[in-house]
Amino acid sequence: MCGRFALYYDREQLVRIAGSSGWLLEKEQERRYCYRPRYNVAPQQTVPLVRLVAGKRVLQPMRWAISIPGGYGVKNRTALTVINVRAETAFDKVTFRRALESGHRAVVVANGFYEWTSADPAVQKGSAKVKLSSKTVRVPYFIFSRKSLDAEHASCVSADAGEPGTTPLFMAAMFVEDTDIESLCYLHRLSKS
Repeated sequence: MCGRFALYYDREQLVRIAGSSGWLLEKEQERRYCYRPRYNVAPQQTVPLVRLVAGKRVLQPMRWAISIPGGYGVKNRTALTVINVRAETAFDKVTFRRALESGHRAVVVANGFYEWTSADPAVQKGSAKVKLSSKTVRVPYFIFSRKSLDAEHASCVSADAGEPGTTPLFMAAMFVEDTDIESLCYLHRLSKS
């Protein structure tokens, strides 16, 4: 879930939607990070998340991918990074358990996210996992909310709340601070179908 998402609220809209008191940025971070709306946010990019600091909601930019210490991928022994984790198994992994026990929970605001599926009905059938080749045609679906906003948040988006992606989606996240780069990943639950 959530291999890419869209975040095209402007800076002021994002502060209002998050119910935030502002951005948590040091002078150096302010120079390096300049938030801009994007229709295609990919892993490893820096994104704003909403977290509590001293009892107040603040927006803080973090890199979307948590590096696992000592974990290496198969190719070229590159460091293993995780962009999302199942909520059911998060406490089984040491890195995630430490972050969750430390209260490093947050929310990422988005307009929606992209889910990719195979265009070939034969690949979609059955419960067995099918490895998709580079020749398999994949189709992106933009998942968004059409739920109308309450009066407090209605001024944050366009007048037509039924327009795709105008109502904010709030996605659960966790973050890790004890590395050189503060980073986050998304928590999600497996759907029971």
